[in-house]
Amino acid sequence: MNIQGKLYDGASSKALAANLTWSKDGVIQLEIDGEQHILSADQVHISSRLGGSARYIELSDFGRFETNDNTNVDTFSEHIKPKKSNNLLYKLESNIPLIVVALIITIGFVWGGIRWGIPAAADYIVDAIPEKATNALESSLLSRLEQDWFKPSKLSEQRQQELQALFEQVITTLSEKEGLTRTNKTYEFKLRDAEHSIGANALAFPTGSIVMTDQLVNLVENDTQLAGVLAHEIGHLDGQHSLRQIVRGSLLTFLVAWITGDISGASGTLATAPAILTQLKYSRDFESEADHYAIKYLDCHAEKLEQMARFFEILGGHSSSDPVEDAQQATNNKKPALETEEESDFLASHPATTKRISYFRNHYQNNCQ
Repeated sequence: MNIQGKLYDGASSKALAANLTWSKDGVIQLEIDGEQHILSADQVHISSRLGGSARYIELSDFGRFETNDNTNVDTFSEHIKPKKSNNLLYKLESNIPLIVVALIITIGFVWGGIRWGIPAAADYIVDAIPEKATNALESSLLSRLEQDWFKPSKLSEQRQQELQALFEQVITTLSEKEGLTRTNKTYEFKLRDAEHSIGANALAFPTGSIVMTDQLVNLVENDTQLAGVLAHEIGHLDGQHSLRQIVRGSLLTFLVAWITGDISGASGTLATAPAILTQLKYSRDFESEADHYAIKYLDCHAEKLEQMARFFEILGGHSSSDPVEDAQQATNNKKPALETEEESDFLASHPATTKRISYFRNHYQNNCQ
């Protein structure tokens, strides 16, 4: 039987016309430009078959033989090494039912890892992170923001003292009602001007700091709404949401890198998409947990619950990493507050504003009467 192909001898890039033949008595011959060479089976190493791609046969002392005649190469492979077939990969590749099963298992593994594995692992890691490391992380984040985003608060000294007292009162109330899990932590409240950067905003940092901007203070209608926002942010602190979010995002990146083997270039886009969607889901869960703290603080006081619902109405229908962080955009929003909210609920980074309004308004009727 004869296999036609090209031989690359390794001495130059030029391909030489060649024929590989073998007889029933086991004689293997290589013909190169009319010259005949006898080979032994030990000199022949055949690559596995991958669909209809070109096949390579390494020939000791001669170079690499390349051919598209996969059928005859398969026959040749079975002839010289019948007990060590090189066709296993091709057979697996051609087994459609096996491919479907493998795909389902892979999808199930990835989904399970994202849905349950990563959150569980992240929570374990967060609990094991030394306090010194989280303090260093928060210090670095605050330092960067103080340098690039924040200016000293322009609120009057009296107003700043009033808000500091409000923060302490919310901490005390939640400690009594909720039983804050991180009772050994010292929570800090900072006011900053962010007119030319992030606008109306409230940020909870990993180890116990809350930064609220002057613009958010000026946006709300009363201190009851501010107290609800502070309780919400304290919920983020007590649940270590920011640190858990950072660790989960890192673990997700490692998972994608392990699956793809490369997160640069085209696969970088692949890595980004699931990371965004998954973190959005985590963020919705964290927002719901933080809302629970606001509910606990407001207790069964109908007017206060209504004020918190009103606060979310002020935010309108916008959403990003946290509804509080979109307050500045909400002030410029000309759309009706509840317009198209349900359409964005699935990919919203937090529960839909309409649902949160209903959550606060319905809490009194469902739980306080």
